[in-house]
Amino acid sequence: MNHNQSLKPRFSKDFRESCLVVAKQCYGAKGTWAHETYAFINHAYFGGRLPWAHIIWGLTDYGSCIAWASTERDKTRPPIITLHPALLEAQQKPCPWGIPNSHLGSSLVFDTILHECIHVHIDYNLGGTHGRTSHDCDRWVRQVNRLAPLLGFEGIEAGRTKLVRVKDDSLPRTVRGKVATRVVRQCTANVPFKAVCRFPVGLRSHLGQAAEHYGACCLPQGAPKLHSE
Repeated sequence: MNHNQSLKPRFSKDFRESCLVVAKQCYGAKGTWAHETYAFINHAYFGGRLPWAHIIWGLTDYGSCIAWASTERDKTRPPIITLHPALLEAQQKPCPWGIPNSHLGSSLVFDTILHECIHVHIDYNLGGTHGRTSHDCDRWVRQVNRLAPLLGFEGIEAGRTKLVRVKDDSLPRTVRGKVATRVVRQCTANVPFKAVCRFPVGLRSHLGQAAEHYGACCLPQGAPKLHSE
């Protein structure tokens, strides 16, 4: 099945074709492959419900993120996904996110596009974020729990954070001589919140699978391959 045909025609065919032309002319093989990967993810994990996205390779705002999805809540414009060029190969300067060079490549980009697709799905199909942040959100958590087994993770239970009071022996005792407490934010799940908000990359890292998975450039069966690698 042609994954491009599975995309929900929310925006014009001319727009989709224009995105592919721009991707090929401006970014070469990686530009075309990123759109093919988006189409595959849309079909395989979101039932073709995602609108076509314009995917560009460049610096995110202030260069602080490896990727970013820009969406319009009123759905009047298509999503724009920005992927940092350092995701594919090492640059002259060290990777600012602490990602080992051995992890860089098409497998890491695949997981990154999947992460951004979750944001697109929540904003365009589920009514947007309802929570403390876009990741500390019931809709995000539900998507992580839905997608985790589809990616081969077992026994994963993602959850939101909540404020809890814990004892702290480092603080002075109370006037009644009891151990003092402080309020902290903790994750209500069997995996840390960092793994939830950076899913699926963060979950692979938490489980100790990242080095093997990304080092071997593993991709799901049927996923497009970047032939320039």
